[in-house]
Amino acid sequence: MKKKAFCLACGYIFYLLFLLLIPMFTICTDCYEATEENPLTISSTEFIAKPGSSFTVKASAYNQLNKTLKVTPEVTCTDSLFINLKNPIEIEPQSEKRFQIKVNIPKNAMAQYSCTLSINDLAKEFSIKVNLLK
Repeated sequence: MKKKAFCLACGYIFYLLFLLLIPMFTICTDCYEATEENPLTISSTEFIAKPGSSFTVKASAYNQLNKTLKVTPEVTCTDSLFINLKNPIEIEPQSEKRFQIKVNIPKNAMAQYSCTLSINDLAKEFSIKVNLLK
């Protein structure tokens, strides 16, 4: 009887510890906030797509200057994958601005693309893997 009560008490203690530790290990799905220490971020460094599909890359930039910055992000990729970013973004002084980049994968896509997102002298690399199997 004492062993059973001891086991129940231990189980209850482990359950409480589990509940306390869960918030420490939650997965962040929106963790790409740019900061002064990390002024250009993207939502992931690797994306998987199918030929003929499109998806969105979420990005964020931080303006460290004391004036509003008006920039047009640029994305360059290997093997002539063209990503058009027409709209400039305005980033207020000492603040973050989030934006999205739409990527269209051609039907005759290569297996993988290496890309670089650039704003002024800041750059972040990411890759796009294309699932060619049907």
